[in-house]
Amino acid sequence: MSTTGSPALIKVAIKSGLQRIGLLSLQESLSKRIHDTENRAARLWIRGLPALKALWMERSLARYYSRKQAIEWYGRQAPLWYDHRTDLHTWNRSRNPQWVERGVYAREVMPRGCSVLDLCCADGFYAHHFYSVVAGHIDAVDFNRQCIRRAQAAHADSVIEYHCMDALSESFPRTAYDVVTWDASIQYFDLAQIHILCAKIAAALGKEGILSGSAKVADHASERLGERCYFNSADELRSLLREHFPHVAILETAYPERTNLYFRCSFSAQRLGGFVKEEVRACR
Repeated sequence: MSTTGSPALIKVAIKSGLQRIGLLSLQESLSKRIHDTENRAARLWIRGLPALKALWMERSLARYYSRKQAIEWYGRQAPLWYDHRTDLHTWNRSRNPQWVERGVYAREVMPRGCSVLDLCCADGFYAHHFYSVVAGHIDAVDFNRQCIRRAQAAHADSVIEYHCMDALSESFPRTAYDVVTWDASIQYFDLAQIHILCAKIAAALGKEGILSGSAKVADHASERLGERCYFNSADELRSLLREHFPHVAILETAYPERTNLYFRCSFSAQRLGGFVKEEVRACR
């Protein structure tokens, strides 16, 4: 007998036999289930890629800025300005809100459309992220050209004008402002320079203007950071500021690594806002 075509006959016979005992339909069902499972897994993987990519980028940024901070700020000499993107990208781990405080407290005393002078603006982080959404115009000044270049590149805004200038020896860009901010930098001036700047600020603010700023209580890092005026308490800072402003209020926030003194100064007690209670409490 000829064997031509026997492989085909064998396949037909096998298929017929499988159909009789129901195994063919089982095989087809399993193949379909495997195919559907593979499709679902592929769809989930594709959809999950952006989330996985975002998680990887978030962790990478946190590691990068943590290392950047350690290299820059724990060496022999600290840099001239702090990159607050470090706080932004490591906040989930640190859970330390102090970097937000100065922006919130200053923003609180800014009426819509106000004119603002931001002294020692560094890279313009706070002017851009906190003040520009409400101010009508901001003059952000710093003596360091590198800071101003960084500010213009990273934190440009239609209401912000950056100036590289010496606020001590040069006139302010405008003669009058509603709000002056002077955050985390008063301690880098000596006593004589602080008096010069306070006098210029008082002249630019007028009766309804307000100075909002912050200082750091002197600690073991003060010398390394290059601080020139040490404030050991809120009372010391208050006494200095009251030589130029009749109404001064200070709010103190303490953290393991530092204690901050947020101050508000004005010729009008009403402009001090919620800090008034702190002033009364401290005077008792």
